[in-house]
Formats: sequence, C-alpha cells, structure tokens
Amino acid sequence: MTDLNSPNNTNYPTTLAVSNALAASNLLGTETATSSRTALLTDANGILQITNASATTYTIPTNSTTAFPVGTIISIKQMGAGNVILAYAGGVTGEAGETGGKNNRIVIRKTGTDTWEVFQHPTHLEKTAAQYAGLTPIDGVLYVIID
Repeated sequence: MTDLNSPNNTNYPTTLAVSNALAASNLLGTETATSSRTALLTDANGILQITNASATTYTIPTNSTTAFPVGTIISIKQMGAGNVILAYAGGVTGEAGETGGKNNRIVIRKTGTDTWEVFQHPTHLEKTAAQYAGLTPIDGVLYVIID
C-alpha cells in the first residue's frame, strides 16, 4: 500500500509537491481574513487564510442564505496563532473541525443542500492510498488533497 503523504513515494507526487505547484500556478484563489466570519461564495474552491492571533470561528450558513453548489470545496488555513473553529448555522449539519495549530488547515466539501463534510483535517493527514481511493469525485471533478 502506498502512503500518499510519504516523501519517499515514487508513484504519486507528494501533497507538498502538489500544493507548491498549485500555489505557483495560482489555480486556487487565496483570500485573507482577520476575524470570525460566515462563509462567502467567494471562498468556494479557494483557500481562506485566517491571520487572527485569537481563536476565530468560520461559520457555514444555510443553503437558503448562501447557495454553494453541492461539491463546493473550501480550504481554511490557520495563519495566525489562534485556532480556526468550524461552526454550522442552525439547520446545517457537518462534522466538527478545528485547525489545531499554525499552518494547519481544514478542507470541507458540501455534500447536500445543508450538509458538509470535513474532507481534510489535521488528524486526517496520515491516510493510505486505499483510503484516498475511497473518495469519489462529484460531477467529474478531480479533488486534490493539499496539506
């Protein structure tokens, strides 16, 4: 079994190599926030860097408030000393998430009208190739795990 996060992986590029390539080509938009906020449509399929020194909350709104398409991915990266805590508005369901340290991130994906899943979390980084193989694309979209 191949560990996709291993620096000795010769079959697949490491997540660091993919992350560096995406950053260099600017395929994913990057936005910066300095305080707690609710998700915006402009956060979709990009990287939100939160730079606050204190803990901040990133809230996912209901579909009736902000209609993200199913399959939307949002990456939230902690750039400051304060953890970023994932929260959901009333009526929205999803897994708990917290960055847990500077330069860690949470990646979430919308799976239903008011349903989200944590696609990547600091405790999910040690996945095997078989575990990654279980991730299925939505509408033919290729998902790249960035850490």
